Amino acid sequence: MATSKPILANSIATMNTWKENYIWVITADTIMMNENTSFPTLIIRSPKFGYGTLTKLDYECSAEITRSNGHVKVSFALVEKPVKPVVKLVKITVLIRVGIKSLSSIEGAPYIRDTTNGMKYDRTFVFGPHFPDKVDSIKVTMDFLMETEPLVRHLSAFDEADDDTISTESFSDYFMSKFLSDVTIVCDEKEIPAHKFILCKRSPVFRKMFQGENLESNENKVVIVDEYATVMDMMNWMYQGSTDDLDLQGAIDLYKLSDRYELHRLTRTCSKLIYAGIKVETALEIYLLGKVYQDQPLVDKAVCVIIKNKEDVFADEKTCAEYYEKFPEFMHSFFTEKFT
Repeated sequence: MATSKPILANSIATMNTWKENYIWVITADTIMMNENTSFPTLIIRSPKFGYGTLTKLDYECSAEITRSNGHVKVSFALVEKPVKPVVKLVKITVLIRVGIKSLSSIEGAPYIRDTTNGMKYDRTFVFGPHFPDKVDSIKVTMDFLMETEPLVRHLSAFDEADDDTISTESFSDYFMSKFLSDVTIVCDEKEIPAHKFILCKRSPVFRKMFQGENLESNENKVVIVDEYATVMDMMNWMYQGSTDDLDLQGAIDLYKLSDRYELHRLTRTCSKLIYAGIKVETALEIYLLGKVYQDQPLVDKAVCVIIKNKEDVFADEKTCAEYYEKFPEFMHSFFTEKFT
């Protein structure tokens, strides 16, 4: 009997790459053998596991374990390969138990190969001088890193299924249409035809706005003082469940606007794109953004980048002085490394 489970150890994201580190543990009990028979080949497939917060793809791994002449050979390969993948083994550990006695072998930093072309990682472990005829259990731990480009650079209203309060209907036929339009969104002196029913269905803020005798309800007009492109991204999302491609600044602007109108699913998706864009040049801005909006994952990731790259983050004395003046508490935390 063999069991296996891949466990997500950690993930690293940039705007161009998504990396996730998994630890896969395989165990098999009561393996019988003698000198005339080779170690039975175990071909084990992992349960499906999610890969990539932005891509939301599922994959399986397979491991082939064989024994010959006192050696254990371990091969590792993906059953379903990601798009443009780079799969790297970090470490393989083999533990064989005979009664209360343990025989172990540890392989660290194996040669890096790319499994895109179906190549396997073969590793041979020596348990000698004589491999036991009866093995009570064998445990193989594989630590591997999966890396690919995020497939989703636009946002979908239906990415996350944990919010049942928002309909997954699409109203794309009504986007920018004056047909049955009963409200106008005004931004940068431009008018966007809209429909109260759709706005209310998506946003609690619009729902409250159009109830009662307030200005927006009476005049059927809503003025939004944000960038026109950002407002259009929000409207596009509410009507069609998607946006055009966003750069980092576009994701930040849409994050703020979606939070204001309580479009929680859109806010979470923007947060993932922003998280993927945290690097030396953006860590400071995103740290402050995370603090203001109480987005702890953004804060934690930005802090890690800031602490590791202090000299680069504040290489400009003028910038450092400006931040000291505007955010004295934050700057004190930065230099004392007492972030919260």
